Amino acid sequence: MTEQLDIEQFISQYGDGGIKVARLLHIVDVATTPEKRREAAMLAIAELKRTLRISKYKETLKALKQNNILDIPEDEVWISNATQEIQRTQIVLETEFGSAKTKVKKAETREALRKLGKFYCNRGDLQQSIKHYMKMRDYTSSPQETLDMCLEVISVSFESKSWTVVNQHCTRAEQTRVATGLALGKIKVAQALNALDKKVYESCAKKLLEVPAEIGNKFNEVLPAADIATFACLCALATFDRMTIKSLVLDNTAFRPFLDLVPNLSEVVKSFCNSRYSCLKTLSNMKEALNLNVFLHSHVSGLLDMIWQRALKQYTAPYTTIDLNKMASAFNTSTPLLERSLAQLIIDGQLSARINSETKTLHARVSNQCQSTYERALTAGRAFLAETEEQLRRISMLQHEFEYKEKREESLPSLV
Repeated sequence: MTEQLDIEQFISQYGDGGIKVARLLHIVDVATTPEKRREAAMLAIAELKRTLRISKYKETLKALKQNNILDIPEDEVWISNATQEIQRTQIVLETEFGSAKTKVKKAETREALRKLGKFYCNRGDLQQSIKHYMKMRDYTSSPQETLDMCLEVISVSFESKSWTVVNQHCTRAEQTRVATGLALGKIKVAQALNALDKKVYESCAKKLLEVPAEIGNKFNEVLPAADIATFACLCALATFDRMTIKSLVLDNTAFRPFLDLVPNLSEVVKSFCNSRYSCLKTLSNMKEALNLNVFLHSHVSGLLDMIWQRALKQYTAPYTTIDLNKMASAFNTSTPLLERSLAQLIIDGQLSARINSETKTLHARVSNQCQSTYERALTAGRAFLAETEEQLRRISMLQHEFEYKEKREESLPSLV
């Protein structure tokens, strides 16, 4: 897969910034050929030189050299120019902030803090960036200003993977009750990635399915529209039943613009819902491409295993006896691999069945029908006897004109 990968075209769908560098360095780690690793490394260095991240630039060059991926000298001219720009810009911005703070002008102070936050992010000091963005809260005077502050903090926290900070500011942003359109989409994406990090895949899918289509690629420094569709579909296949997938994914008109961006995955979802499980072979072939995603790669194997197991359980549910050869054909896989997968499900307690390896059949463990029927008959008989006895007791009481009246308390005389 990576041999044919056009890295420049692949990375062009993502916005500039530190996360883009992380994506390229991730490709360096997972690429299978020296040529592709070198190409990704060169692009990562070029992207770093668009920022002021001198330390990251030096660390990256050193690591690439140690791993025999890329051996080029440091660009002393760029380092000198970047150092001078950092010093000059920092003096200007801190002077701006001090002046605005002295004048006690909230709007000017907030804007100065925003510029400082952006400056520190551009030079790679993410903690200082987050700190300055958070300070903006002290100078906000409306829900919209608070929302803007939260979104700035969230954007930087993605790169530093400060998921606690992301979660806190998503909650705070929602509490402003003014988030709509693009802002709402960013919040939903943030909540989804936070859930993904915690492996709460059902929540991740639901949040992404709520992202408004108007977000498009306006948040592509974190997740472009195609990635939103990919993440949502994989998490939905792994955790939703077929009826839920159909209603929330396939029949969801609001999600349709996203789904149209990933036609191959869209077909897999449709086939899965229609019990055409040969589609899982197509999904398996996507694994290498999915591993290129810096946010998704650590979850790909787990998600694909969950989807595979869910499909096996759905296929076996209606039957008491299944021919494993026919089942393997339906799943477009080999019988030995299918047998091992089913055996693991049985061992894990997810499938109540037994396998006959000699005849290559799967037999569902069903309860003793005769015993179950007998127990149901006994239960029904006891209930009938209890009801009959109650009715006879009532009839006897009526025949003997026995009537129970609740004794009422006499009202006390008034003292007034």
